[in-house]
Amino acid sequence: MKKLMWILLALLILSNSVIAQLGIVMDAEKDDYWGTLTGPDDGYVYIPWEAASTTTFPDDDEDLSAFCWLGWDEDYFYFYAEVEDDLLLVNNATTYENDAIELKIDPDPGFESTSGVVAVRLTCWGVDEADEEAGVDNLTAGAEIDPSFVPVEGEDYARKEYDEEDRYGYNLEFRLPWDAIISGDKIVDVAVDGIFGLAINIMDNDESARTENLQWSAGLNDLVWNNPQLHGTVTFLADGKLQLVPVNSAGGPDPLTDPEWYIPPASAVNSKGQTVSGFELEQNYPNPFNPQTTIDFSVKTTGLVKLAIYDILGREIRTLVSETLTNGRYTTVWDGRDNTGDIVPSGIYIYRVDAGSYKASRKLSFIQ
Repeated sequence: MKKLMWILLALLILSNSVIAQLGIVMDAEKDDYWGTLTGPDDGYVYIPWEAASTTTFPDDDEDLSAFCWLGWDEDYFYFYAEVEDDLLLVNNATTYENDAIELKIDPDPGFESTSGVVAVRLTCWGVDEADEEAGVDNLTAGAEIDPSFVPVEGEDYARKEYDEEDRYGYNLEFRLPWDAIISGDKIVDVAVDGIFGLAINIMDNDESARTENLQWSAGLNDLVWNNPQLHGTVTFLADGKLQLVPVNSAGGPDPLTDPEWYIPPASAVNSKGQTVSGFELEQNYPNPFNPQTTIDFSVKTTGLVKLAIYDILGREIRTLVSETLTNGRYTTVWDGRDNTGDIVPSGIYIYRVDAGSYKASRKLSFIQ
């Protein structure tokens, strides 16, 4: 009887733990948990081509952009990213000169210090694909995280190239033990309402060295590598979520970034998680509409799904969904704005879904 009680207690604790809720597997694929995050307020950020910390900019989102998802449990900090990059290169012996994602972390922003940054980096290629093996970083090449952490591929990190109809790039996924994110006396307060400083770098090598760098931070400045007062603020929330605000918590300089950059484009939300038997694009409602309308659609097989709004001349004016989705019924919302944020004129518009070989479109009416 006593043994049974201990088993039931253990199951109860596990069922209520952050670990049980996340269910993250290090395979560079989008886990179900990542799909529950909605924006910067709970751990999901978009880094567009405009958010460059360098003097040069990518041409557009296809040249370089990224979606990033962040989470936590009592043992690990989790990070997953889907990077759109038209050319992947690891051909420089210096790790940060290659296509990679780099995190700069200030473990304790409340500590009165202008230094103490921990850094990790994961290149888009491993040694089997890289042109320059010395340029590969598997989180520890820069020796900027506690050396007791010896990451194992498939357990602590994973990388994967993707080549889809409209997108090319790579996925990276990794986890970092909190007890390895230390700098001197600085440690992370791993608890709800605790905070740490963070800068996310998306590095782009289009020739033989880094050409551009996109960044989530408060300072939009390459000096995030040694200046924590340029970092944004990350706050621990319940249920494994993290709030990301591109403002420094320790009184750094006024933010140079536009928070609107980091809000993911209108995306699809799995309505009820139910399984569906086929693809379907439903009529929007309400129709006509102002100020917003809802579009439901169903996805049969896993793959890239794009849902966009077009004018009657066939010009794309707003991308609502562009992401990999699994089987299910999804909902997205259009607020009558184009990709620049401007309200479109009244009129008839077409919304179209492309999901592999399935393509369908319907008309809708917007009235100002």
